[in-house]
Amino acid sequence: QLQNKFGLPFVLKPITMLGGFGVAIVSSAEEFEAFYQMKAPNEQYEVEEFISGTLYHCDAIRQNGVTLFSVCCEYTNQNLIFN
Repeated sequence: QLQNKFGLPFVLKPITMLGGFGVAIVSSAEEFEAFYQMKAPNEQYEVEEFISGTLYHCDAIRQNGVTLFSVCCEYTNQNLIFN
């Protein structure tokens, strides 16, 4: 069902952790089964489509519909490296 909805690969992210902790990229039914067997019994996960590409971070401050500050930059490392 997950493969039909999100395609392969897809991303599993624990909802109680931060950054790249506990994140898994699943590329097959066998990888999902192995992940499921090793995960913490009570941990809950969200599932997302895996999107490959350049990662950017953007911040902005807006007040009363006016942008006071904005900055965007390209990440130098992949998200899963920030553990």
